[in-house]
Amino acid sequence: MATPRDYLTTAQVCERYGGVTAMTLHRWRNDDNLKFPKPEPIRSRNYWRIEQLDSWDAVRKKALPQTVEGESHGA
Repeated sequence: MATPRDYLTTAQVCERYGGVTAMTLHRWRNDDNLKFPKPEPIRSRNYWRIEQLDSWDAVRKKALPQTVEGESHGA
């Protein structure tokens, strides 16, 4: 059974992803292409399982093209 340490609040998830807003999380949840983990509502609040976020991160990391060290991608 999951314990409170297995979950993040909306604010913690926003911080985890670089300070995005709660609205951004809402958009990610509703974008079927992203497959962002759905929160679990507990007492009228949303909580995300850390394990699901870690899995999502791993899939996204694999999907990103690898860059060569020292390679420039800007103007």
